[in-house]
Amino acid sequence: MRANFPVHPQGRHDDSRSADTSREFLALAWLSEDGTILETNDVFQKMVGRDISKLSRAEQAKVIGDPGFYELVNGLSRVPTAQSEIQLRTGDGQVLWLQVSLVLQVSLKGDILMIAQDITDTRRKNRSAHWKLEALSQTRLVAEMDLSGRLVSANGHFKKAVGLPENGLEEFLLNNMATENFFEDITCEEAWRKLCLGATISGDFRFRRENGGDLWLRGSFDPVACDDDSIGTILFMGQDITQATQEKIDQDGQMRALSRAQAVVEFALDGTVLTANSNFLDLFDYELGQVQGQHHRMFVPPEDAATAAYTEFWNRLGQGEFQTAEFKRIGKNGKEIWIHASYNPIFDPFGHPIKIVKFASDITNRKNAETLGIRAQVESAKEAMRETEAQFRATIDVAPVGMALLDEDCRMLHVNAALAQFSGYSVEELLSMRLADLIPPARRVISEAQRELLKTGQMKLIQMERRVLRKDGTEGYALLHISEQRSANSERIEFIVQIQDITERRMMDQIKSDFVATVSHELRTPLTSIQGALKLLPLPIAKGDQAGAQKLLDIASKNGDRLMRLVSDLLEAEKFSSADMPLSLGAEKVLPQLEHAIQMNTPYGEQLDVSFLLDEVDADLMIRIDPARFQQVMSNLLSNAAKFSPKGEVVRLGCEEREGMICVTVTDQGCGIPESFREKIFEPFTQVDNSATRHVGGTGLGLNITRLLVERMDGSIGFENLAPRGCQFGVMLPKAFS
Repeated sequence: MRANFPVHPQGRHDDSRSADTSREFLALAWLSEDGTILETNDVFQKMVGRDISKLSRAEQAKVIGDPGFYELVNGLSRVPTAQSEIQLRTGDGQVLWLQVSLVLQVSLKGDILMIAQDITDTRRKNRSAHWKLEALSQTRLVAEMDLSGRLVSANGHFKKAVGLPENGLEEFLLNNMATENFFEDITCEEAWRKLCLGATISGDFRFRRENGGDLWLRGSFDPVACDDDSIGTILFMGQDITQATQEKIDQDGQMRALSRAQAVVEFALDGTVLTANSNFLDLFDYELGQVQGQHHRMFVPPEDAATAAYTEFWNRLGQGEFQTAEFKRIGKNGKEIWIHASYNPIFDPFGHPIKIVKFASDITNRKNAETLGIRAQVESAKEAMRETEAQFRATIDVAPVGMALLDEDCRMLHVNAALAQFSGYSVEELLSMRLADLIPPARRVISEAQRELLKTGQMKLIQMERRVLRKDGTEGYALLHISEQRSANSERIEFIVQIQDITERRMMDQIKSDFVATVSHELRTPLTSIQGALKLLPLPIAKGDQAGAQKLLDIASKNGDRLMRLVSDLLEAEKFSSADMPLSLGAEKVLPQLEHAIQMNTPYGEQLDVSFLLDEVDADLMIRIDPARFQQVMSNLLSNAAKFSPKGEVVRLGCEEREGMICVTVTDQGCGIPESFREKIFEPFTQVDNSATRHVGGTGLGLNITRLLVERMDGSIGFENLAPRGCQFGVMLPKAFS
């Protein structure tokens, strides 16, 4: 079922607001027919910090610095009035933005009256907001709609996620992408009316992909105001949470399945009841409203709730320590209930406990039988204990994070599927291993000192981050929570460990650290050379050594160029990641393009003592490209090949037709690229070895820019290592026909 949005009229502004046109408050200037400023009033002079009417015509042109201003003046011969925005330099050299209105008149002061208003602050705020929006659009999904819900524009992330084409966005309405209950608690019509009146709506929204699947986005719909303060468009900005939402749905399903079999109650860290399932409420004879918001002690005998041990019990839970045992509890009207319960701390992604989930089984009958001393029920009691143990293990089995029960030597006695998935080992394989076998180098995870502290109660929980070696040889990172644990049915159990996968977080931290280190090094090196050369420059100048001075200036100039290339790479990486980058695609002959690429890169190769060789190419082959962008691709690949080839070697450039496409290859004689780096080589700010490439420099943006350009030209790029050495990059681009 599709959501319906009202067609809303475009915003209108109220023209009834009056303006104070008293000359006492207006900045005025009188001009001649050619735009020369003849006279200004005090308000105008104070605004610009000088009386520019005292300047010559040429000096006034420098102050205004905007040729369009004089074109506007000349246009008054066709219309009586005109408006524009101009730049003007104040008396202290600052740039001032003015909105000016020109009116033809006949007076003693001049032929044209100019009324000016300072809009500098407004321009700056608009530019700042624009830059912030541009920065966010690099990582967020952004779409702009008119007031009827029709798409006006969208960035590449939004188009890719929803499955929209590159062009023809005006054919798509939010109606077609929104699902039922899109705005949750209000209708789509009501929500859209609020947006058109200036309200902001944020939350999680379920979109419909063009292929029919669901897309969950977390973000906000924000009205965008026009210059007259009316609402012009609606801007959506958000991030894709589809995977996280699906995982939560799966976890909720697992919890519901477990909840059907056991009594379940959730507590805040201070012991306050958040919610409880029907099994728990039936067992204790309460309604949800009677327990929600109450403290756990309402179920505890008063003599137990008043003890230090009870306070310590909740302190341990608040610190993230798992607790399980048999407990005597009190239901409604003093009903005595015995349960076997496990209290499970739930952690956030950073390892901090956020709530407690309790799973409980009714063992009242068994306890009563024991109290009465009925031997016939002893075996039944043992079976109940085994069932409880099985339920306890079942709780671990459905946990969304890796968990294991360990013996005294940290051998795994029971593991869940989540741990098997994370480690790559099967459950059977893990049961023959120690926890230390996953932690390189294999050693005791819990030291003797820590073991003693756990047993004596001086330490409640061990929390650590460790590198994990998976079965396939890859490495990951895990956050470990280890606490002492004894099961009532298996005295072998000593510890319980929770293993949370934090590999992605550590990788992101490493990428960030590598990028900061790389950019810092690449910026510092040319800046140091420039600074050193400029500091030494006065010495040869004082001695009259023109050659020495010129040498230092050359050093500063070359390093300035190097710094400019680095900044250009950073800016281009940002620009090329946008789907709005313009291209001029057309049919071109391949051979002249390749010859030009070698010609342009030969001087760079000569600096490294590396030559370029073009293999034989069919002179009639045609390719569909943007020539300027194609040359940029070839320059990146050829310069990379030269940098990583030994001195005296040859870089080969080839081309052939493959499966209706044109394949251009660049082959070097370097050491190749590690296979483990294949998935990352085209990512931004990525280098095979940050330390090893310092001698050739670079921020790790070249191949990322190359991939973006090739894909924008409807092509693809890849590489393969050659034997015994060398690497070949291949670019596949569409064939063109003359």
